[in-house]
Amino acid sequence: MSNTRYLEYLRYATRMILVVASVGTLGVMFDQQGGFSVGALPLDLIGISPYVFLARMSSTMGKNLSQSLVVFIGTLAISAFGAYTLIDSLYLTPLDPQSPLVFVFVPAYQWAGALAFAFLAKVLV
Repeated sequence: MSNTRYLEYLRYATRMILVVASVGTLGVMFDQQGGFSVGALPLDLIGISPYVFLARMSSTMGKNLSQSLVVFIGTLAISAFGAYTLIDSLYLTPLDPQSPLVFVFVPAYQWAGALAFAFLAKVLV
C-alpha cells in the first residue's frame, strides 16, 4: 500500500476522533449546564477550541507520513486526556464546588499539548 493511502487513513481517523471528542465534550458541557445556554457559549467554544486547532493542524501539516502520525498520536492523546478528565471529575468522583473548573483547565492543558505536538510535527518536516 502506498504512503498516500496511509496518509488518507490517518487523516480520516484523526478527523473521526476529533468529531467524537468535540461532540462528547459539548455533550458533557450541556449536561452540566442543564441544556444549551447562550451565556455559556464562550466557555463551550473554549472547550472545543483545542479540537478545532487539531483539525486544522491535521489538514495543513499532514504532508508526509511522519507528520500525519505525530498529529494522529497527539489527537489521540489529547482527546483521551480530555475525556478521562471530564468524566472522572464530573461523574466518577463526588462533586465539589470546584469541579466545574475542569471546563477551564482541561482546554488549557489540551492547548499546551496541541502546541507541543504541533511543534514536534513541524520539526519532522
